[in-house]
Amino acid sequence: MARAKSVGQASGKDHAASAVNDNENIRENKGLGGAGRPVFAGKIQDFGLNRTTKNRLWQLGAFFQYIADMGGRTLNVNFSDNVQEEVRAKGLVPFKRRFDDNIRDKLGIPLISVFCLDIDDKERLHAHGAVLANDNQMKTVRAAAKKAGGQITEVTRRRTQVHSSSIHHAAGWAAYISRHLRKLQNIPGQHIVYSREIHSAMRENMGLVRCAC
Repeated sequence: MARAKSVGQASGKDHAASAVNDNENIRENKGLGGAGRPVFAGKIQDFGLNRTTKNRLWQLGAFFQYIADMGGRTLNVNFSDNVQEEVRAKGLVPFKRRFDDNIRDKLGIPLISVFCLDIDDKERLHAHGAVLANDNQMKTVRAAAKKAGGQITEVTRRRTQVHSSSIHHAAGWAAYISRHLRKLQNIPGQHIVYSREIHSAMRENMGLVRCAC
């Protein structure tokens, strides 16, 4: 197998395309350890990521596949300046907690979600992820994400602060949104966060996603 490019070298398009065809391997994987990792996970071995981030990244594809199979959607959130400062100091955990609290306040139940930290060409931090929600819940989900992401004053960015769509290629989505993780390693805290309930939910639906989490 050819040596993979580092996250810093690979373009977003190339990095995502390299994993799109691995979608079925996530459905067939026998677990998140050893040979059972999704195929695209083998392509991050040389990315210089710390061990904790690698372990979480290996899980992303399987999580997104599960959420996609259960009818969930992607969820992308731009952060206000204040929330960006918070994330630079503490990682994504405070944002995820606010999002979860907002969901519980409005729906009365938790929703499974996964987020990965990213940075754009203007050095602005934001989060990409996915949420297991039905169409009737998505308006509430977007409002909860917007509130958790903070108030953006710039009109154009405020209008596009939260975006969601169908998940067409789980492995490709995981590879694409994680392409800048190496660049973000100086930021403390967790860069990939997910609902703990996703492990038990995946075990209960082994017929849909065969993953021993």
